[in-house]
Amino acid sequence: VLPSLNVRFFVKDNLYLRFAAAKAIVRPTFAQLNPFTTLSFSFDSLTGVASGTGVDGRLTPFTGVAGNPDLKPTRSNQFDASLEWYFGKANSLTLAGFYKDISNYIFAGVASQTYTSNGQTITFDVTRQQNGSHGKIKGFELAYTQFFDMLPGPLSGLGFQGNFTYVDSSGGKNTAVNVFDANQVTNAGTPLPLEGLSKTSYNLELLYEKYGISARLAYNWRSHYLLTTSAANINFPVWSEAYGQMDASIIYAINKHLKVGIQATNLLNSRTFLDV
Repeated sequence: VLPSLNVRFFVKDNLYLRFAAAKAIVRPTFAQLNPFTTLSFSFDSLTGVASGTGVDGRLTPFTGVAGNPDLKPTRSNQFDASLEWYFGKANSLTLAGFYKDISNYIFAGVASQTYTSNGQTITFDVTRQQNGSHGKIKGFELAYTQFFDMLPGPLSGLGFQGNFTYVDSSGGKNTAVNVFDANQVTNAGTPLPLEGLSKTSYNLELLYEKYGISARLAYNWRSHYLLTTSAANINFPVWSEAYGQMDASIIYAINKHLKVGIQATNLLNSRTFLDV
């Protein structure tokens, strides 16, 4: 059962106040649910010894990767409110706030599991997708759209669209691959944001709509964000650094049934970088 409530109040004919409250779920993917287990053993003399305890706190040589068919859907109790002002033929200025209480969010965790084969019993540190406890997401978005149809002639087709978003999240956590390493156990308690959420982001777009021409020049930027709470091989949170990209497109309508155009992405040749 996923109830939702949406209310709109007319402050004026062109000024709206909206409020929404709802429950939502996101089900795990088939890849995350895939019931497989792959176990491995490292012969690196610096990794550890056959007992599974690393030398000088190094990782255990017995590791594995597995799917998790018991994953639960991620659930959210979410609340949204917005103030929206519409002016002109296609212009608007809006401010929206949101709050989401998330449970059973999915992250990559590590657990010690014992396997027996040919009379030998060995404990492996197995990485698999797990359900977290609780996380919170809150923030706001400011958006503005306007076409400058007051300009003369061809210039009246110019327009602008932009938005800015601020997101504050909590609930992420790192996991210890080797529970015998005191440093890893300590780091495992470090509070982290949820994966994939930048604290700030914005989008700027120059528009043109006239004489059958539809053109866009857009720049999208986001601040650094947590890529994974516990990256493979290093057992440390990995962040994606701030990234901005410019794209463009122009489409011409020959008639009501035929359009031709060209699209270009990443005009500034931006690159992504990781940070630990």
